[in-house]
Amino acid sequence: MNRMMLSLMLALSDPEFGKGRPLPVPGDDLDWRAWLSEAGRHGVLPIISRNLEGVSARMNTPPWVTQQAGMHYTAAWGRNMFLENQIEEFARSLAESGVRAIVLKGPALAESVYPEMGMRPFTDVDLLISPEAAPVFSTLFSRLGYENEGPEMELGKANGLCKACFVKNVDDLSSCIEVHWDAVNSPSLRARCSVTFEDLAPDARPWDVCPALSFPCPEDSLLTCLIHMAVGHQFDRLILFVDVLQILRCLREQFDWAAFFRKADRCGAGLICASALRLTDDLFPLPMPQEVTQEIRRRLRPTWLWKLVLDGRQAINAEAWETWVRLHIYREMIKRLGKRRF
Repeated sequence: MNRMMLSLMLALSDPEFGKGRPLPVPGDDLDWRAWLSEAGRHGVLPIISRNLEGVSARMNTPPWVTQQAGMHYTAAWGRNMFLENQIEEFARSLAESGVRAIVLKGPALAESVYPEMGMRPFTDVDLLISPEAAPVFSTLFSRLGYENEGPEMELGKANGLCKACFVKNVDDLSSCIEVHWDAVNSPSLRARCSVTFEDLAPDARPWDVCPALSFPCPEDSLLTCLIHMAVGHQFDRLILFVDVLQILRCLREQFDWAAFFRKADRCGAGLICASALRLTDDLFPLPMPQEVTQEIRRRLRPTWLWKLVLDGRQAINAEAWETWVRLHIYREMIKRLGKRRF
């Protein structure tokens, strides 16, 4: 992805497009098909679709580009609504079982921090549960017609895995629910960083539709998103950066930075969160207080080393060999320095 394609994608993938960076005007040589493909891979095409509506003429956008982007928005909205209905069906059964779960990532963010639900596509539902409740969930999913696509839940911990995937086909659509008992799935990193149901449950906010399902508080939502972006995806999708931007935009008045850093340090994720916030700020200037920016700099020392390893535009350019080298070094730094106390 060249510089113009990336600059255009960054400008149009901002849900508050028009209030920030200027819109670069592409030349006649822009490969629109390649650009749409990259935007789709990064999960930001539904946002781009809404933003193109007001600027396509100024950008000389081919009509088929606007049309294809619009189709992606419609498809994302439809799938989101389908999965929302599956969540409600599951929640009703969960309420009868006496156990609880916390909804993570996509569904929790699409409704709470994005202007429109269709702007934040998600293809599955992620639940965080207590490992002791795993047999109850296995029985519940079986009763609802789901099949276990991954390891058996009761064997998950013994195999070093902390999740199981349950799938059900409904009217030619696939409903996929991933159940985690640790937000960190990598066995090699979990010894240094771990976020469990017990870590998030005390501050989780019950869903008004069904109190058995909860959503993370703002601080925990940011914590899990940063870990997912850095550890689960290694910064390979732009939509994950937009998630962080939107959390801080929408919740800035009620955000407790001191509580956030305390929880991150307690879970062993202080360095991961600081580095992921700095990288996001590289791409989208974040609405953070000056003292928070200073705290991030304090944690990322020596500064020259972190600047060398973390480059926002480089990180999302997954095809470049330099990206692989940087991310490999980053992962090793997290493993070796992750337990550093602040």
